[in-house]
Amino acid sequence: MGTDRENHEVPVPPELLDELLSAAASTDPLTAALGVGRVLIRGREEGGGFSIRALDRDPRCTLPRRTLRTYLAVAEQWDTLGEVLGRRLPLSQHVELLAVRDAGSKIDLAGQAAEGGWTVKELRLHASAYAADSGRPVHRARLKQLAKRAASAAEASSRLLQGNSADDSIGKLDPGDAQQVAEDLERYGDAISKLAARLRATATERSRHLDLQRRRAESARLDKYDRLKN
Repeated sequence: MGTDRENHEVPVPPELLDELLSAAASTDPLTAALGVGRVLIRGREEGGGFSIRALDRDPRCTLPRRTLRTYLAVAEQWDTLGEVLGRRLPLSQHVELLAVRDAGSKIDLAGQAAEGGWTVKELRLHASAYAADSGRPVHRARLKQLAKRAASAAEASSRLLQGNSADDSIGKLDPGDAQQVAEDLERYGDAISKLAARLRATATERSRHLDLQRRRAESARLDKYDRLKN
């Protein structure tokens, strides 16, 4: 038997579902996502008990709940980015931008991605940094993954730029471009060095704290043993 909430869920209006499925059929992924998301926004604003849960339970709906929620978030984010900037990014990058909560940071990052021709992985890395700056917690496994990627990228860049094959290209760089590349490398190198120093300091402090806890626990155990012995 279903719960009271399930039994009293309001059915999805047929016309709304038809419009949603029609939007989802677009051959362009971004257009499909925006179309579905806007239908969901309108259904939510019109009320009547409409919910993504009810839509997901409808056997006619072919989109999973997670996809529906993602498309809704992308459509809401579109209002922040605007039509011009929004159209410069594919759906996959719009999804990565969802991790950035601050509107100004979201616009700035989208602009950099569009101008720099970033890949989805590059945008994901930068979006994770913005998300961390906004106070959103970063899981330990995610932090280790980001550190590993940063180390791999730094190693690959070093091998590429130090190789003999790079000498000719480096020599042909415009002086302004060469200066910019040098500044970028120094800035990122300095940031990585500071982060490494912070991690070492944290690890040292954490180790001291754990050692102190162990000594206190051992001392308390010995004191209890001495009292029992006497």
